[in-house]
Amino acid sequence: MPDWLGILCIFMVILPVIMLNGSYTGSMLEVSNTLGTNSEDITMGYYAASAGMAIAYPIIPKVLAAFSVKHLLLIDLVLQFFLSWICARTQNVDILIICSFVIGFLKGFLMLWFIRYAQKIFSPQNVRSEFYSYFYPLVYGGGQASMLITAQLAYHYNWKYMYYFMMLLILVSIVFVIICFRHNRPTRTIPLADLHIREMLVISTGLLMLMYVINYGKMLDWMASTKICVYIVIAPALIALFIWIQYHSDTPYVNLAPLYQPKAIIGYFYMMLIMFFSSSTTLLTNYLSVILKVDNTHTYSLYIYLLPGIYWELSSVSGGFAGSAGASVS
Repeated sequence: MPDWLGILCIFMVILPVIMLNGSYTGSMLEVSNTLGTNSEDITMGYYAASAGMAIAYPIIPKVLAAFSVKHLLLIDLVLQFFLSWICARTQNVDILIICSFVIGFLKGFLMLWFIRYAQKIFSPQNVRSEFYSYFYPLVYGGGQASMLITAQLAYHYNWKYMYYFMMLLILVSIVFVIICFRHNRPTRTIPLADLHIREMLVISTGLLMLMYVINYGKMLDWMASTKICVYIVIAPALIALFIWIQYHSDTPYVNLAPLYQPKAIIGYFYMMLIMFFSSSTTLLTNYLSVILKVDNTHTYSLYIYLLPGIYWELSSVSGGFAGSAGASVS
């Protein structure tokens, strides 16, 4: 396969994955009005997809090593196609949230697969800072583009059209995988113990309960809700149980060693802080929609102007890292 065709195939596969989600905040108002639910339900689905990605990452390297790339891509894309169809047809917000979590879980596999192959394209010398200066704007830009397209489709047509649009892109990706990809290794079985299903269930339940408290707390008047009170007790207990299991396990699901390094903790905190302030679902959206009374279509159009600044900042940071690395070598 020519190099240009290989690069095209990789980007045709990852394009719908970057934009895909179980619930889209760009059509939050339209979905909540149609289903007769609150906007918090759509936000919960959005957060559930992020939780699904986080839960999937520890086992992804084992799965990638066991399956051929073609098998993995086809299974993942086909499942996401049908999950998007369920999200478009369902009238039950609980099903929407569950599908969002599963979509995020499946999305994690393709994202890590893309990182492995894209690193060779963006940084042939395997300079991690250089690679992420291209990767983060690409992923962030895809997410912002999906919000903008969602808002436009919901405003001019119907909120379900975003799911149908994503299903069309997924079908195109499936065709590219069938035609252009090959089986690079025989499929082998993975021991059930290596998947750490018990740990995944524990931390998934704990995270979703914690998200429920944060998301629905104000609407349910915090401690006046029995469910909120129960989740406030159970969620920290499950997270503490998960950490205790990992600490005492010989083959942990998540390696806690980076948490003992101050630089790693600072790095994680900085990343979370930056994403919190730049996320289109937090401060800026509330300011534009609640205080300035800007509609969703124009709100998400404004987020496109964030991308050049983010790209410039990451390029500067990567250039600084590369320069310091070169100086230390010389």
